[in-house]
Amino acid sequence: KIMETIRKEIQKSPASQYEIAKNNGLNRSVICRIMQGQPCTASTADKLLSYFGYELTKRKRQVNHENRQKRQEIRSG
Repeated sequence: KIMETIRKEIQKSPASQYEIAKNNGLNRSVICRIMQGQPCTASTADKLLSYFGYELTKRKRQVNHENRQKRQEIRSG
């Protein structure tokens, strides 16, 4: 989902791929690889998302009571 968002933002941006890369301290080849459907590092994704106005945030993992109980049963054997 993140890579899809980045690709869509690059496509609809009035800036060229070269300009996007330059403004984010990236090589244009990184942008080309992303547009070809290849992944990038978390750092690159964060830079690009920030450039397009997004913010990555960490959420607390929600574990429901039933799954927690199952894990406890497995551990206790």
